[in-house]
Order: sequence, then structure tokens, then C-alpha cells
Amino acid sequence: AVPYKIAGKISEKPHWPLPHKAVSHPRTASPFTATIAYYVREKRMFSLNEMFRRASLLPARLMESVAPGMRDKGRIRPGADADIIVFDPETVAGQASYEDTTKPARGMANVLVGGQFVIRDGKLITAARPGRPIRGATR
Repeated sequence: AVPYKIAGKISEKPHWPLPHKAVSHPRTASPFTATIAYYVREKRMFSLNEMFRRASLLPARLMESVAPGMRDKGRIRPGADADIIVFDPETVAGQASYEDTTKPARGMANVLVGGQFVIRDGKLITAARPGRPIRGATR
């Protein structure tokens, strides 16, 4: 669970999505959409393909040696368990701020994790729980 505050008290109890009055860090709500908006669209520092490589394939490759399940992440190919996002690159953006830390991103049409929708037609499906942990070998 991500620690957050409600009415000045820290809560470890998992809530999904975080309550509107929760105080967390803005990156809890929309880090990748904010990164796409800023570095790809506004600053033009990276192409969209490069941003996805940095956000998916590179972390997966970094973890492969300790968690072999990561070999099927960050890639779209037969047999891989890639998660799929459908969004408008012209409007996707993070909206969370220090004043409103739980404000959801905009521009996300559909997100599938393990083949199950977690966002469908722009609406969060709060009952969806398709993710599963990937663990490495204990030493």
C-alpha cells in the first residue's frame, strides 16, 4: 500500500482509488502521463517510442537477471504478457498537483493489464485487480 494522509493521519490501509481528500505525492496519480506530456509533447526531448522504451523495456531488461518473469515484460510479441494502453498523444497529461494529489490523468482511453480492462472508454474500473507479482529467486 502507498502511505497517504487523510485529515492529518497516515493510513497504510489500501484504498483504490485513493480518496479525493488523501494527501500523497502527485506522482502517485499520473507519473507516466505527465512525463509523456512534458518530455515528448512539450519539450520534444524524446520520441513517443523512446519514452515507452525507457518506461517499459529498459526497466524490464534491468530486472531480468534477478526476476526471470521480467523477460516477458516491456515487449509486444507472441507469448509475452504485455499490458496495453490506448491514449491520445495530443491530450494525455498528468493532472495531479500538490494541491490535488489524487487527480487522475487525462487522455487515457483504455488500459489493459493481463488482458483485462482497468480503464475502459476513459473510466477507471475500480474492481479490476488483474496484476500479479513477479518475484526473483531468494538468495
